[in-house]
Amino acid sequence: MLGRYADRGWKYNAQPRRLLTFALGGKARLPKTAPADFQVRAVDDPKLVLDEAAVKRGARLYGANMCHACHGAGLNNTGVPGPDLRESGVALDYQAFSQLLSEGPLMERGMPRFETLSDADKRALWSYIRAGARVSLGKRKANDAPVKATAF
Repeated sequence: MLGRYADRGWKYNAQPRRLLTFALGGKARLPKTAPADFQVRAVDDPKLVLDEAAVKRGARLYGANMCHACHGAGLNNTGVPGPDLRESGVALDYQAFSQLLSEGPLMERGMPRFETLSDADKRALWSYIRAGARVSLGKRKANDAPVKATAF
């Protein structure tokens, strides 16, 4: 949830999560893992026109639905426990994003269902994520619309 303030270069699914146990006299070495990666590789569809009212509403919904707990405050993600939504291909495709929120195919990984969100709510959240991706890519100024998640 601390976003960029706790960023250690972890990327969702890039570095393995593991439990280490130790033995006296043990000689095992840890396998190599992906190095720290601090670059945000946001994805965007330049043809998408954002509805500014939806972006602002999405910022409020992002906070109200506790999305920041897994995906980072203000979309600034540390890589755990959930992916950086600005880099997500699922969050680029509205239909896939909507299905994920409603049907939750990632339930076994801890992603909850958000069955009470209306289509307008999901579109607002999606718009907020798309706006945040554009800020990361330098295609939008941060003050064009709020990118900090706030509760209502």
